[in-house]
Amino acid sequence: TVEEITGTHSGLSAVLVFPDGSHFTVRPGSILPNGLVVVAITGDDVRVGKGPGRDMALPFGGSALAK
Repeated sequence: TVEEITGTHSGLSAVLVFPDGSHFTVRPGSILPNGLVVVAITGDDVRVGKGPGRDMALPFGGSALAK
């Protein structure tokens, strides 16, 4: 899930939280531990995928992510 998106339009990054509570700061092109690639980060979402046309938006989770 997405905890936060920061930066400017030309240099956005995001903090993602995994179910085990680990946090990762990512940019477009980052490869996640589960093999997904960060395809894009906008002011509204973070999109990840494994191949062309197969990307998905990650949900925002805030403090509820640490379950």
